[in-house]
Amino acid sequence: MVKTLVVSTRVVAKGMGPPLRGLVHSVFAGAANVIFPDGFLLSLNASAPLPSPPTPHIKKEGLLMPNGVLISAGWGEFPFAELRAGMPVVMGAGWLTFEAIACSLDFAHCPRWDPHIARPAELDEGLVRANGRWLAQFCRREGLSGLPKLEECAGETILALAERLCGWGPGLTPSGDDFLAGWMAAGWLLSGPQPAFLALCQQICEIARRCTHALSQCWLAYAAAGDVAMPVGKLLAALAAPDQDWLERAARGLLTLGATSGFDLLQGILYYLANPNHPTAHNRDSSH
Repeated sequence: MVKTLVVSTRVVAKGMGPPLRGLVHSVFAGAANVIFPDGFLLSLNASAPLPSPPTPHIKKEGLLMPNGVLISAGWGEFPFAELRAGMPVVMGAGWLTFEAIACSLDFAHCPRWDPHIARPAELDEGLVRANGRWLAQFCRREGLSGLPKLEECAGETILALAERLCGWGPGLTPSGDDFLAGWMAAGWLLSGPQPAFLALCQQICEIARRCTHALSQCWLAYAAAGDVAMPVGKLLAALAAPDQDWLERAARGLLTLGATSGFDLLQGILYYLANPNHPTAHNRDSSH
């Protein structure tokens, strides 16, 4: 019997009321996305480790997205093996039901996880940026190379970068979109809900609505609101702490996310940290 292990508070807020009917949007070996008529997307994720991790010292665990439901199923197992795009879904009263495959998931009685970025009350910005420099060195030691398109964009504002990068690159979520989500995540850690920063995030989301697909638009909208996948939140917490062992573990955990998404997200985070005076990074002066 498949059980719900953890659910995002964003799903709980949406799915505890009257029934909502949606459709399976896309299905993968260890994940499925469900879309509802009002545009709400739900991410269903496997909890069992992936087969054959690319790096033997990393155990790839289930991923919890900001709109996620983590279930006690492994990659390629039921219900993922039976789900198909276009299947009807009903969500309501704390249940998610796939009628076509007789699968019902109770998320009203399981642990809940808040995907919002937790900013320490006493945040040491200097420590965060120093940890960012250490992480950049870690990436070089690991032989991880950056987005080549960034080399063409030196000195450009983040909105100009968004115009260039949004929808660009490989992956279910294109590399450029993951980079922008990482940039916004780092901004939330350091800036928090500053009006100028929030305005920039909304402008990035406007660009996304023109330039990329529904899934990426969803993740970018969550990042703009300060909500991120669990591995991203763990990395941000580690960036704010004086513990490089924890930071390395969090970075390696993030790098297991997707084929390229983890590193692309990390690049966006590091880009924000490395450019404290980047044009329109904060925009706190009176001219904006």
